[in-house]
Amino acid sequence: LVTAALWQRRVPGAILYGIVVATLAAVLSHAAVYAGPAGLRAFPGLDGSPVRLPYWPRDLAFALDLRGALRVAYLGPLMTFVFVGIFDTAGTLIGLSSRGGFLDERGELPRVNRAFLADALATSVGALFGTSATTCYLESAAGIAEGGRSGLTAAVVAVGFLAALFLWPLCGAVPGPATAPALIIVGALMIGHARHIEWDRIEDALPALLTIVLMPLTFSIATGVSLGIIAHVALAVTTRGPRSVPPVLLVLGA
Repeated sequence: LVTAALWQRRVPGAILYGIVVATLAAVLSHAAVYAGPAGLRAFPGLDGSPVRLPYWPRDLAFALDLRGALRVAYLGPLMTFVFVGIFDTAGTLIGLSSRGGFLDERGELPRVNRAFLADALATSVGALFGTSATTCYLESAAGIAEGGRSGLTAAVVAVGFLAALFLWPLCGAVPGPATAPALIIVGALMIGHARHIEWDRIEDALPALLTIVLMPLTFSIATGVSLGIIAHVALAVTTRGPRSVPPVLLVLGA
């Protein structure tokens, strides 16, 4: 509510202010919103300096076994991760690009191969260093909603993440529930694009509905996108014939 009120009044940084207000409320009220066992989930306070050296993932960094990963037994999980990565990235890129106004008149993202290449390289390098996947995240919509449109936004965010490596005790004071409202606000802004769907055509409406609803219900962008594609391909094939569907979509649907 704080974020929405500030957003409506066009206050710059409304999303950030909402996170700060929620964090202060959690800290001052000792609300049980932090990780840990029951009774210890209130903010315990900073244990020492808020600035410390970052932890190095000794057991994860450069711990590769490429030969073992390419064994036949792992082909199934490997292909699963590949397709989940493709669907997840595609859904996120199109959603963010739509919000940012980067799609062309046909609803396509120009030079999308470069975006996928950057995402793949970042994911690979991140895994090499033992971090979680450094792929494109839907949370970037918060920056787009604030007006971010260029690579300068990404560079500034990168500097912020670099500082967070040393300010991790202070960042730990922010509970998960404090950042959730930011995503709700972003969702409210992005759902407006659903008005462009031809809801009176079941061939468009059903796949769109499945995609939109199943993303939150399955906690996965990839699952929502994949089920939407399957429904779209199935309806197109049964109503207009297989020749009406591009070959790539037929393969993905299968």
